[in-house]
Amino acid sequence: MFADFDESEVFKRGKVYKGVYLLSLTNSFKEKHLELSYQRYSHRQRQRSLIIVNLVDAVVKLAVCVPLSYCAIEVSFAAPGYAHHSRFD
Repeated sequence: MFADFDESEVFKRGKVYKGVYLLSLTNSFKEKHLELSYQRYSHRQRQRSLIIVNLVDAVVKLAVCVPLSYCAIEVSFAAPGYAHHSRFD
């Protein structure tokens, strides 16, 4: 399928100046519509990745904070000198 693929036909190449090959500093496409399509695609991929990372981060924070807050509440009830006063006493 890709046996006849020549990347020099798709990507911009460097220039030759007085026999010296100067590399291209960009990895862009020769055709503008290909470049725009790729930029749109990669932007969507970055957005999806960021959403997934933020969701995982929120789940991890909840998984850590809920048990810690539960332990802190139990420790405060078990603290020495704690007098339990109920309004129904």
